[in-house]
Amino acid sequence: MKRLICIFIMTLILFVFIPVKADSRIENAKTCYWEYLTETNAFENGESIQYAFVDISGDKLPEMFWTYDSGFHVEICTYNKKGYVKKIDSIRGAYLKIYPNKKMYYHGGTNTGETWYNYCKVKGQKSIILTEKYGNDTVNAVTGKRKPYSQLGKMGPYRYSVKGKTVSKAKYKKYVKKILKGAKAKRIKWKYF
Repeated sequence: MKRLICIFIMTLILFVFIPVKADSRIENAKTCYWEYLTETNAFENGESIQYAFVDISGDKLPEMFWTYDSGFHVEICTYNKKGYVKKIDSIRGAYLKIYPNKKMYYHGGTNTGETWYNYCKVKGQKSIILTEKYGNDTVNAVTGKRKPYSQLGKMGPYRYSVKGKTVSKAKYKKYVKKILKGAKAKRIKWKYF
């Protein structure tokens, strides 16, 4: 009987006290993120802030994604166990997708004819660019016809790179297929402050 009571007490301790500790670390991280936003004067321009807390690094502590109402410029911050917040990426682009099971995110967009798409991986408190696709749209958005090369501007057609090295379109696609194998994509659910 004493043995059963001891097992019950140990089980109770595991299920009651350990989650409280994990929850307090998460709440502490969120508090530090708000302090970071305040210290960096994020609230001073008068725009609403959109934010989301997502654990993309796999360390059981959420990273903070935040942007102004326009959503074009997104910053990604991470929190370490010592209580420090660090900006790991500042991205532009209206499209953002995350792959928490692969510790990756994807962003892309178009601005004044330039188009980019990047897959990045979060390792600890760093963001590493895995792939880049960058260049100008070669199709006229109005007519749907291919633009003459003279209208493509200085960027020309797309350029592809994998881990910082220029590669062919075929190698780029092969590598993207490899890193996305088994990936579960999620869109960020933004909240407003």
